[in-house]
Amino acid sequence: MRIFAEYLVRGDKNMSKKICSIIGKLFAVIVIAVIVTAAAGCYFYDKSLVTYEYYSEEGYEIGGVITSSEKIIEAEIDWRVGDIQIKCGDKIDGFESGEKLESDKRMRWKVNDGKLTVRFWRPSYVARIEHSDKDLTVTLPQGIDLKVSCVAGTVKIDDDIQAGNINLESTSGSVKCDSIFSTGRVSLKSTSGSVNAENITAKIIKLKSTSGSVKCGNVKAESVDARSTSGSVRLDNIAADEVKLDCTSGNIVCKKVEAKEILAQNTSGRITIDEVSGCTQVEIDATSGDVEIGLNECASVIIAAGSGDVTVTLRSGYTVYYHTSSGEFSTTAQFTDKDGRKVFGDGKNSLEIETSSGNIEIR
Repeated sequence: MRIFAEYLVRGDKNMSKKICSIIGKLFAVIVIAVIVTAAAGCYFYDKSLVTYEYYSEEGYEIGGVITSSEKIIEAEIDWRVGDIQIKCGDKIDGFESGEKLESDKRMRWKVNDGKLTVRFWRPSYVARIEHSDKDLTVTLPQGIDLKVSCVAGTVKIDDDIQAGNINLESTSGSVKCDSIFSTGRVSLKSTSGSVNAENITAKIIKLKSTSGSVKCGNVKAESVDARSTSGSVRLDNIAADEVKLDCTSGNIVCKKVEAKEILAQNTSGRITIDEVSGCTQVEIDATSGDVEIGLNECASVIIAAGSGDVTVTLRSGYTVYYHTSSGEFSTTAQFTDKDGRKVFGDGKNSLEIETSSGNIEIR
């Protein structure tokens, strides 16, 4: 009831604020897109001018092949231009493409105190290099903590990987992985590129793209957070305690989700959530876009929409309260009126819907 009381107090001012919010966020998206496009151009057209700083190359090996029999519990890869491919095996192994690279442009790597560290090339070195000149393929043992960062290139895990914490990030490129089992946190992030993942089990999962899509399926976690500034977000077959979905300019699609709590927010785009079950609370906020949701069992559902239509398919009993300024209410399902509310089935779950000018349909 809180959102409806606030709505009645604010009146039409609420709509004005939301419109201003949309304009501001869309302007931010345009600025980000321009900056990212310019940055991507620096890397993918002609040659990149790469500057690279780290403290010292003392203790680092030079060259195109990584090989070590030492046991590690952690790996950190810091790359600049080129794709990174991660494989899993019994020992450390790896190589960089570009056999004709001069010594200064060859990677540096070392194993120290149980940690593998890989650097793009020697410290304090500035040179131009093409994107295709230096790709990295590394085989790592299972069960380690893994951190990979790349400025211009795709970061990809090919094999099934079991690890502690996993952090994969690309500034101008995609992040892809097929099967991850983590005992800790998984973070997959791209600034200008897509994030695609399948079959992830972890305590905490964070998926983020600034200018690209986020897509993930078959997920088990305590917490799942998926967001994109300028791109779509799609999650399928999710089991979690908490699911957070956030999009500024793009659509959100989430299907077959079992979670205690679902929070979905979209500024300019559609929200579609279907086959929701096992929830105690669902909150959906759509400023300018339609909302379509299919509900099984969920104790409390709150939907706040601006100018978009709201369509709800009920597969269990719900007591519905709605408010709309200039939209219309319709339903094809049987209901009874009780205390200003509409009761569908046994009415044991609660559904509250607010729109400014959007229509409301219950099926």
